[in-house]
Amino acid sequence: MALRLIKKLTYSLFIFSSGLITGWWLHLRWPPPEVIRSDTQIIPYVTIAPAHPPKPEHSPVILEKVDELADFLQALNESRYDDALTIYQQFESTGSPIALELRNIFLETIQGWHLSQQHNLVILALERFTDYYYQDIDLLKKLASAYEQDQQLDKSIETYLSARSYADQQDQLAFMDKQTHRIAQQMYKKHQRHQNLELLLPLFQKLAYLKPDYAFYRWVLAEGYIAALDNNSAINELEMLQFDPDYGNKASQRLAELLPPPPAPDEPDDSPQIIPLSGSGGHYIVNAVAGNKYGVRLLIDTGASYTTLPNHILQPLRKRELATRIAHVELKTANGIRMAPIYRLKQFQIGPYSLMNIEVAELELGSGGSDGLLGMNVLKEFHFFIDQNRKSLSLSPR
Repeated sequence: MALRLIKKLTYSLFIFSSGLITGWWLHLRWPPPEVIRSDTQIIPYVTIAPAHPPKPEHSPVILEKVDELADFLQALNESRYDDALTIYQQFESTGSPIALELRNIFLETIQGWHLSQQHNLVILALERFTDYYYQDIDLLKKLASAYEQDQQLDKSIETYLSARSYADQQDQLAFMDKQTHRIAQQMYKKHQRHQNLELLLPLFQKLAYLKPDYAFYRWVLAEGYIAALDNNSAINELEMLQFDPDYGNKASQRLAELLPPPPAPDEPDDSPQIIPLSGSGGHYIVNAVAGNKYGVRLLIDTGASYTTLPNHILQPLRKRELATRIAHVELKTANGIRMAPIYRLKQFQIGPYSLMNIEVAELELGSGGSDGLLGMNVLKEFHFFIDQNRKSLSLSPR
């Protein structure tokens, strides 16, 4: 009897528990959605909720990012460049990856303005950003290009020069130099047409200082000085160009027009002295006398700051007290920069002219048919003119 009672109680508990669980389950899902299965019958069905509630489509971080990108683009399109710069700086200063996305938006916007010929917008935006990021070479290059498109050629060159000062790769330097040379030629042609070459002097003085071996810059300087009626400065530039393969002949012709004419019969004879040369192709050798003792053959080199002589000539002069070693100097040679001793010669003679206490550098040239170089520290004492047809050097004291 007790066993039967226990079974009944167990069965009753089972039925009660099953009903309780089923009721609770139906309560959570009531009322069920309805789905139309046919034109006339509506059949209910029950869906099972997922184990975890669905996440929002965008997290708060993503929504914030989207807002910042939109605000940045809106600021650019409304020409609020200070606001756009502030947004960019907030992320760039912390190293956030959002900064890269903002930069890409900025560059794409700039490109769109460029394609639609809105160069003023490109310039204003880039000027503001490069005021702060003044070492950003890519932004500076884009600004220089925009200036060129807007025909502000002088600003374009200045911006390329600024970018060049921060470049540390050879391909970057070569690109900037190429662009500067090209735009400089455009400026020269433009001012030549308008006959106002003197306006180019400040910019081309800077260009010639940075690239002294680029003959075009010196030629434009000479033309500018002539336009400004500064013949002495023009002569100085033209004298430097006489051996250049592209501008040598034109420089010689200009010099012939600018140098003083021969004196009248009743005036002292200060006419130029003609000295024969040897060599050809822009490489001319002149005879000179070092220390009133040794005849030397010197290659005329307007790019050399110092006249140079080899050791085997300087040492005998030093023993005879005709030369004194006084210092050292860095010389730029074909093999790179090297330190060279400097000597002071008591006397140096070229043609009929004797110069006292001229400084020369010790340098071995090797082969080439000359003992040394005739540099600008001697040539600057004269007006000099190379007649390439007659192979002669014309000298007259300054």
